[in-house]
Amino acid sequence: MVYEEITRYLPLVTAVLMYAIAAIQIFRDRFKTWTESFFVFGFFFGGTYALSDLLFFTAPTQDAAILAAKLSLSSLTLCALFFLLFMTVFLRRMKKVYLVAAFPSLLLLVAVWATTANTVHPTSWGWVATFEPRFFYFWVLYITIYIMLGVWQMRNAYGIAKAMSNSLGVRTLGIILFFIAGLAAGLGTNTYFITSRIDSVPMFSSFMALPSLATLLVVLPLTRERLVNATKTLKSKRYEIMASFLVHADGTLLASKSIITEAGVDKDIFSATLDVIQNFMRTSFPYLSGKWLKTIEHGDTRIVIERGKYTFLALVLKGEENDILRRQMKDTLATFESDNDEKLTHWRGIAQEAKGIDGILNSFFAREVFF
Repeated sequence: MVYEEITRYLPLVTAVLMYAIAAIQIFRDRFKTWTESFFVFGFFFGGTYALSDLLFFTAPTQDAAILAAKLSLSSLTLCALFFLLFMTVFLRRMKKVYLVAAFPSLLLLVAVWATTANTVHPTSWGWVATFEPRFFYFWVLYITIYIMLGVWQMRNAYGIAKAMSNSLGVRTLGIILFFIAGLAAGLGTNTYFITSRIDSVPMFSSFMALPSLATLLVVLPLTRERLVNATKTLKSKRYEIMASFLVHADGTLLASKSIITEAGVDKDIFSATLDVIQNFMRTSFPYLSGKWLKTIEHGDTRIVIERGKYTFLALVLKGEENDILRRQMKDTLATFESDNDEKLTHWRGIAQEAKGIDGILNSFFAREVFF
C-alpha cells in the first residue's frame, strides 16, 4: 500500500523537472526561433502529461478520471511530436515540410477525445482506463516511432559533441541512454500492465524523470563546454558571411563590415534599398502589416534580416542560415540596443553617437562564438 501511494505521486517529480526546463528556457528569452520553440513546447507538454497522470491517479470522480486520462494521452502525443521536430531542426534549417509530422498527431488527438478512455474503473490505488485496443496499439506505435526517431537524430549530436571533446561526448551519450531507458521502462511497463490487466500504477510518466533530469543538467550553464557551442561551430561551416550591416529603423546606416572585395558595393544604397523593399512589401500586401522581410535569396547568396526595437541587422552570406545564427543576431541586437537605449530613444541620426558597433559586427566573422 505504501509502495502504491508513493508511485502514484511520482509523476509530480517529472512534471516539476519538465516545467522547470521550459521555464528556464523562457526566462533566458530563448524561445524565439523554431528550435527553441519546439524545445519549450516539448517539455511543456511533457510536464502536462506527467501532471495529467497524477490527476488521473488521484481523481475524486469517474468523470474527472476520464478527463485526466484523455488529457494525459493528448499531452504525450504533442510531447512526442515537438521532441521529434526539435531534434529534426536542431542540426538543420527549419523547412515547412517537417510540419507534415503534425498530421498523424492531429488525427490521434481527434481519436483520443472521440473514442478512447470512455470508461474507467476504480482500483485499490486509483483509477484504470479502458482503451479501444486497436487505437491503443496504434498510439503506442506512434509514440515509439516519434521518440525513437528523435533519439536516432540525437546520435548526430553525439558525433558533434565527441568531436569537440570526449567529456562532452560522454555527457551527450548519457542523455541518449537516459532517453532510451525512460522510453523502454515507461512505455514497456504501461503497455504490459494495460494489456495484461495487472492492477498496478502505470510508470511511464514517472520514468520520464530520467531524461528530464539529464536535460536539466545540460540546460543549466554549469560549463562553457556545451553541446550548443559545438553545434554552433558545425553549423557555421555551412555558410560564409560576406558582409554585415547595422541599420536604424529610419534607414540610417550605423555601421557595416564586409569581406567583399568587388568594386561598386555602395553600403548606403544597400541599406536604403533594404528599407525600401521592406516598406514596399508591407504597403503592397496589407495582410503583412506588422511583419518584416526576413530573408532575400539570390542563387546561393542570402540576405538574412533580424529586427530589434530601434534597429535591424542584415547579414549577406553564402550557404544556408540556421536558427543558431538567427539567435545570435537577436542577442546581438538586444545587447546593442540595451547599451545604447538613451541614444536610440532620442535618436538624432548621428551614427557616431552609438557605441560598441565594431565589436558587434566583428563577432559574426568569428568561427566560434559561445553564447
